[in-house]
Amino acid sequence: VLRKGIEVKYAFIERHRRVWPISVQCRVLGVSAAGYHEHFVRRASDDHRRHLSDDALLVHIKAIHAQSRGSYGWPRVWRELHARGIRAGKDRVQKLMQLHGIRAKGTADANIGSIFGIGFAAWTGGALQYSNQYGLQAFVSRARQLAERYGERFLPPALLVEKTARGELF
Repeated sequence: VLRKGIEVKYAFIERHRRVWPISVQCRVLGVSAAGYHEHFVRRASDDHRRHLSDDALLVHIKAIHAQSRGSYGWPRVWRELHARGIRAGKDRVQKLMQLHGIRAKGTADANIGSIFGIGFAAWTGGALQYSNQYGLQAFVSRARQLAERYGERFLPPALLVEKTARGELF
């Protein structure tokens, strides 16, 4: 134990604290009692901030991505993780999403999906392209009118409303 690192010495002291006084063990092993006590205070606070494993974090990432119907890229997934109280670094979230092929659907993906998946007229270029041409504000307005008349299935999605509020296009 005398020739081992400080972690081993602190572990030895902790294991034998009921056998010999901590101050005596610290003196014999050549470590300070204050350093020994600080080590355990620091370790307790580190345990409190324990990180999720990559696998556990990936489960949360996939859930958020699925809930957004694939529209969230890593920045929005990262913000949503933080909103849910899950702390992870931006780079880590970006790297995990990249490694597992999780990415936001682009306009082209959505347009192709709308043409082949739901039978949207091909000459319009797809649902998102059509909404850009029609004007997002007008599109959201019309969707809300249809929702009032025919039910909530016509309500515009949150992403569309957000983009309209910011004056963005797809």
